[in-house]
Order: sequence, then structure tokens, then C-alpha cells
Amino acid sequence: PWHPGEEPTLGTTFEKDGGGMWICQGLLGSGAMARVYAVVDQDGKPAALKMRWPQLHPKKSQATRAALAQMKFELINYKMLLRPMTGASVDVIPRLLQPSPDELPEYASDIEDDPFFFVMERLGQSLDELERPVSPNLISLIGTQLVQGLGQIHSHGLLHKDMNPENLCFALNSSGEKDDIKVRIIDLGMVRSRNGVHFLGCDE
Repeated sequence: PWHPGEEPTLGTTFEKDGGGMWICQGLLGSGAMARVYAVVDQDGKPAALKMRWPQLHPKKSQATRAALAQMKFELINYKMLLRPMTGASVDVIPRLLQPSPDELPEYASDIEDDPFFFVMERLGQSLDELERPVSPNLISLIGTQLVQGLGQIHSHGLLHKDMNPENLCFALNSSGEKDDIKVRIIDLGMVRSRNGVHFLGCDE
């Protein structure tokens, strides 16, 4: 079982909400604030586990505080953006598998425990990894979804603030292969409200 302060390795297990476990299959990617691991549950369902990093630094270090704040921001943005909307909505935000969006508070400051990790839908390659040249039809499909997705984010009074090809990923189909039809907008840690307040009225 995984313990805070340890780096996950192949076979490391994480407690799953509602019983069961997530089993680490290896590192998918890393950034300055987080690392993402491929995991499966006990039934073999694939997912991605995002863990704040650097978690080995002293708890009150500047790096740890920054990583923790960004993780809180991302979780609260998930709650906002996955909230049902009136009218047609666009399926552009990765599904959050743990914790449930319904269980998240409205404000970052309401999360008392350090959110060491959360689990979301596992995705395929990013647009940055697409083999060139890209067909006009695929460009049109991606562009349409991107405009609709950003429209959905903006309709909540939010701005993504980190849109780039690395933060646009293809969903996976039921066979675990890239779905050329569906694109997801990822990395919600930089999302901010359009009035300049960090988070839905939270000044942290």
C-alpha cells in the first residue's frame, strides 16, 4: 500500500473510495507540480492517478505549498466544470473518478486535508504527439470541440489560462485505443475566474 512521502512504483496500491484499490502500472508523465501514473482498479478498469509533487519536501516548504494550492485549485475547478448545465453540454472535461465531484467543497480553503492525489479518466495521446501532417477533417473535428469546450468553460465565468497542444488529449474508446472523435481539455490547475479572483470567490 502507498504511504504519503513514498514514490509509487509498479504494483503500489492506493485505497479506492467505496472499497477496492487502484494498482499502479507506472509513470505516465510529470511536471513541476504533479506526476501522473497509470493505474487500474481490481477489475482492470484503467484510470490515471495525479499526485501532487514534490511531496517529499518539508510540508511547509514553498514548493510543497505551491503544489498543494494548485491541486486544490484543480479539484475545485473539476467540481465547477462537471456540474450539470442547463441546455446542451459538451463532454470535454475528463471524468473525475475519485473523489466524487459531489463530495468536493465549493472553495479551495474548505479542503482541510492535503489532497495528495486524485483519480481521473485515463486519456490517450495529446495533440502535441499527433503524427504530422494532420488531415483537414481531423483538424476540423478538433477545432470544433475546442471552441465548444472553451465556450463551456467560459460559460461558468472561468478562463483556462494554459491552453496548448499538450493540454488537449484524445479520449480512449472501450478497447483502450485513441478515439479520434473525442478530445478532452486537461490540466485545470491554472483555471481562474474572469474577474481575476483565483477561485469562485476564494482569494487564496
